[in-house]
Amino acid sequence: MLEIIILVLCGRHIASIAKRKNRSPVGYVILMVLAWYGGAITAGIVGAIIGAAAQANQDEIMVYILPLAIVGALSGLGVAYLVVCSVSPRAKDPDYEDYDDYDRPRRRRDEIEDDDDYDRPRSRRRDDDHYDDDRPRRRERDDYE
Repeated sequence: MLEIIILVLCGRHIASIAKRKNRSPVGYVILMVLAWYGGAITAGIVGAIIGAAAQANQDEIMVYILPLAIVGALSGLGVAYLVVCSVSPRAKDPDYEDYDDYDRPRRRRDEIEDDDDYDRPRSRRRDDDHYDDDRPRRRERDDYE
């Protein structure tokens, strides 16, 4: 359980580092998980070989396997951090427009304030609607008095 918590927290941190460098975080998080388990398995095998060379029985061989597996997992995590921290930041593409959650291009605040002809959505007024002339008029509050 502790292993999953460590992987989730470190995965979020590696993803935030990758996003700050304008990189996709998916590959770096997958690299972290593979390096974690790959390091643990490799170091566990090395521990088993060392235990077999020391002529330990099956219970004593775990003394060699478990600490080395933990060290291997942490070293794999260190390698993933080293890779994501050493990658150079990517400049944003000027032709690429970043879209927000509503699928419209984002505009910087200084562009909006400097732009005098910025079309802001306006509320609809009933007296501006020329096509509603043949509809019955909606009753206002004053009509009830």
